[in-house]
Amino acid sequence: MKKHYLLLYLFVMPFILFVVVLPIMPLMEPDEARYALIPREMNERGDYITPHLKGVTYLEKPPLVYWLEAICFRLFGESEFSARLPSGLSAWGLVLLIYVIGSSLKDKQLGLVSAAVFSVSLLPFVLARINILDMPLTFFISLAVWSGYRYLTLNRNRWWLYGLYFFSACAFLVKGVVGVFFPFSILILWLVWIKSWRKVPSLFSPMGLMILAILIGPWLWAVQKANPEFLEFFFLREHILRYTTTIHERGEPIYYFLPVLLVGALPWWLYFLGRGRFLGAKEIWHLVRREDKLKFLMLWILWPLFFFSFSSSKLVPYILPLFPPLAVFFAILLLYRPKNGEAPEINLGPYLSSLIFIAVVFVPFFVPTWKNTPPLAWPYYALPITLQIFILFFSKKVEKSDLTSRYLIISFAHGLYLVSLLPVCGHYLAPIKSACRLAQAVDKFVPPGEMIYQFRTILYGLDFYTGKRTAIVDEQGELAAGVKKISSEERRRYFPLTSEVMEELRRGHIIYAVTDKREKLMGLEQHGASIEVLWDNGKYYMYRVRGQKKGDRCFPATE
Repeated sequence: MKKHYLLLYLFVMPFILFVVVLPIMPLMEPDEARYALIPREMNERGDYITPHLKGVTYLEKPPLVYWLEAICFRLFGESEFSARLPSGLSAWGLVLLIYVIGSSLKDKQLGLVSAAVFSVSLLPFVLARINILDMPLTFFISLAVWSGYRYLTLNRNRWWLYGLYFFSACAFLVKGVVGVFFPFSILILWLVWIKSWRKVPSLFSPMGLMILAILIGPWLWAVQKANPEFLEFFFLREHILRYTTTIHERGEPIYYFLPVLLVGALPWWLYFLGRGRFLGAKEIWHLVRREDKLKFLMLWILWPLFFFSFSSSKLVPYILPLFPPLAVFFAILLLYRPKNGEAPEINLGPYLSSLIFIAVVFVPFFVPTWKNTPPLAWPYYALPITLQIFILFFSKKVEKSDLTSRYLIISFAHGLYLVSLLPVCGHYLAPIKSACRLAQAVDKFVPPGEMIYQFRTILYGLDFYTGKRTAIVDEQGELAAGVKKISSEERRRYFPLTSEVMEELRRGHIIYAVTDKREKLMGLEQHGASIEVLWDNGKYYMYRVRGQKKGDRCFPATE
């Protein structure tokens, strides 16, 4: 394998895809802004044990990613780049790990194509540059699973076994029990499948359990000591009840992840179309059945898909942990040659893929929400289209016998396409999915020191971008458990009811309100408040609200 290929696809491309482009779009609501606000509050409070969100305890997730973001904020300042950097670096780490996995299972060509496939698969690319927990979780789970596999296949070198426990502990500190459950369950099920179940006890180690206890135990003890309700809330509500009930109102049908997988794995599965008899279902199954390492990859892919399909709570990022082995498996199929030595043709793949991704560029012109958004200059649309046309017409110019070069070129061009699409996505998504522009309006129109009231909506990004703690009126959502622990005075100030805001208006005060729907202020209008629109972008609104003193005709004297 040429050294410049390794440099380009393992270092240059990931640096561009997962680091350089991180600041292009503002933080999106609610997840990105939430996970940026928590580490900021950690730094402000100096409390790195109990996570806080909008001033109240937030115990839903462990703190490892918050710690990493807090460090990034200290080093690089508070920005989109710093908030997303742990996720981006985790994706880069996965690229390198996938190269190692592919190279170990076969050769460097497979490793490089596997890494390239993962880098520009749609779901990994999107989640790599979003400030959520799933990419770091996938990174540590993948390290744990691979460590366990190497332990079982390399004369049981105990350092690999300790790696299994170490990285499982890190995964736990990212998102909880799932970080330990998946590595061990995948390895055990694989051993059962290949009829090596007698090796299962070797996965359990007193030293490994000590590693888990040393890494996880101190935080669990400290957070439980500071929050007596933690263990019940975290393990019962956020794990058992999340999986078995619709307590989080994220119920979806059992097949929910199948279309997610098809879209998230674009463009690669399209390249299997048109290869006829070379890659039928029977041929793929024959490949898997005859090699234990392919059974390992297949189980690693199918088990997370199966497990989360039966969960009562489903979100798109949940199946990200199956994409590293899927990338390796796809690379095996892409580079597969039949026994007769004939190189399989690719007939439909480039055409279908390019047509789909060219059509994506025109989607904003047909979405009602975006029809009134002024379009960007034409080069922003022309560049991604041109790159897809290149893939369509020039991918076949590569020497047919050199499948590795063919797919690396496709990957490189598709990576450039995805990067070129980011400004377009930011142009259309930022006004409706980010509080960044609303925060700019607050800085412009609201006098310093004035409280901002969010009416029946929670925009975490408003606090992040303005640097101010805003009040939430008639809404608590996921903050409800933390709100119960604060004083009544603090609750009234930062989580007031409409009736309590009206008391402020009756004293002659002026308040500044933001919301995503004007009708959410009807409770104030019905009592005679004067509402003046200061700014709006069609999605978010900012108002100056004036009241009349108590006893005036427009306000009742009592509630």
